[in-house]
Amino acid sequence: MPTNIQNSRRAFCLTSLGLAAIGRTALAQQPGTTIPAAPSGSFLNAGDNAILRFSLAAEIIGADIWSQLADSIASDTTLSAGASGLDPLIPQIIRDIARDEQSHAAFLSAYAAQAGQDTLGFEAYRTLTSYAPVGSGTSGGVFNGTGIRTSSLPTTRLTNLTSLNIDTSFYYKYRSNLNLDVDPGQIFPNTFAQIVNLSGQAVIAGNYTQNPETAPNRLYTSTGIAEAALLFGSAVEQQEGSAYLALGQNITNPEMALLMTSIMPVEMMHYTALQAAMVRTISAANQCSAGGVNASGTTGQGTTGGSAAVSCYSGSGSSSSSTGSSSSQASTNAAALPYQAANGGFSFMNLNGAAAPPESILPAPADFEPGLPPVSIVRPGKIASAGAVVTVRKLMTMGVFQGQPPAFTTQLMALAQAADLAVKQCVATS
Repeated sequence: MPTNIQNSRRAFCLTSLGLAAIGRTALAQQPGTTIPAAPSGSFLNAGDNAILRFSLAAEIIGADIWSQLADSIASDTTLSAGASGLDPLIPQIIRDIARDEQSHAAFLSAYAAQAGQDTLGFEAYRTLTSYAPVGSGTSGGVFNGTGIRTSSLPTTRLTNLTSLNIDTSFYYKYRSNLNLDVDPGQIFPNTFAQIVNLSGQAVIAGNYTQNPETAPNRLYTSTGIAEAALLFGSAVEQQEGSAYLALGQNITNPEMALLMTSIMPVEMMHYTALQAAMVRTISAANQCSAGGVNASGTTGQGTTGGSAAVSCYSGSGSSSSSTGSSSSQASTNAAALPYQAANGGFSFMNLNGAAAPPESILPAPADFEPGLPPVSIVRPGKIASAGAVVTVRKLMTMGVFQGQPPAFTTQLMALAQAADLAVKQCVATS
């Protein structure tokens, strides 16, 4: 490589450190925010330790969220029937994501201990009511402080899943050609359209008989709650994947960089699996409604050609399948239809007329750099639009920490601010 190019690369590394630090200091940081010093003897520098510490916090939160969902599906037959009625794979997808998030939390906890970090102390905040036996949906395992354990399980939770304001703007982030990284005007809170406004929404077993007149912005049937869980889970996983992408660029240690960039695609796989389940729901509903359940909820026939089987659902949450040229009777109740829940009749079926087709679940090409062609990428991926602070704010806005004392969110935000300040240390060689 020519000497002048080597020198340019060396200069870029050195100047980028200063510029990045200035930019991150200005980015929603509280006055006086700094990166804590690395633990004595740690194999990670201060910035890497800050990213690792926040990532562990995020995975502990994620493990609690998905364990609750898995436990609720396992313990509530009504909710399980509602979820399976939407798509038979949903319960397994939720169990798999819970398993993955627990493994992330357990591994990062052990890795942080090797790096000389003390525990986060989040167990002191595990005080929220549990609406299902802890561990019932994850084969008796749960992340509890320092790892996955099968005995002495906690009886309370860290996160609130009974009253959420679900951000559904994720729907257009990958289905449109917009990129938060390129359009600063879209920075959180962003202006991507919501596909539905859900406030005070439960995503675990709840009250299935709420009056839609008194709860107009909630889905309350078992299938409606399952729909809300898919929407909420998609929002969480999309944000988590982008956060790993944003933070991973600032990791210095090669081993830790490999670890974090290996976790990030798993989060995006979770998002894709949840979106695929949503699309299968719409596809099955379209086939059933074509000759089955009509808009008024009267009885109809669900048919399908070839050898594919389609389930048409009754108001009780049960289903009947139609295979080949045969048809099945679907006795329905309009108020309990999977596709005619509360909130003005919102259902996944409404997305048939959305500006972007629901079946387009892979990232549409979007701008990465002005003047260059659009490209299909995971996005956003910059600290300003997808970093730790943005992630915590989104979870807080959705109500995930409702019921927690201010001390908890203060600690979490401090971890996020430190992680966002981290900068990769470039070492140029001659």
